[in-house]
Amino acid sequence: MADNEQQGVEALRERLKKWCKLINYLPETLCDRDNVGEIEKLVQIGIAVQDSNILYEQAVKKWGADFQVDMMIEECAELIQSLCHYKRDKVSVQKVYDEFADVEIMSAQMRICFGNYRINQAKELKLLRLKQKIER
Repeated sequence: MADNEQQGVEALRERLKKWCKLINYLPETLCDRDNVGEIEKLVQIGIAVQDSNILYEQAVKKWGADFQVDMMIEECAELIQSLCHYKRDKVSVQKVYDEFADVEIMSAQMRICFGNYRINQAKELKLLRLKQKIER
């Protein structure tokens, strides 16, 4: 591999690491690969995540945390309803996908309202408990 090409790959790896850190995910094996196309795709995903985070922050700023908490409650209720209806063949699976996406979008905004670090701490504890239950 030529020096310029190697520098380009290294730059992509560094961008990938930056974006992966942003979403708390660092696939070390991908960072070590020479597959530039795969790395570039992940960098683009990272850029999209950053853009999404900006949108989430703008939404919380525009409507306020209290309103967004109410929206989270509403979106969770809609997901619950769509799951119940799906089980009874009253809605398509697409309705479930749509409501799930809404809940994920609102969840990201709740991380801004309540603190990403503390939510991650709680999540890690819950995952540890899940792992222990599975291993019993």
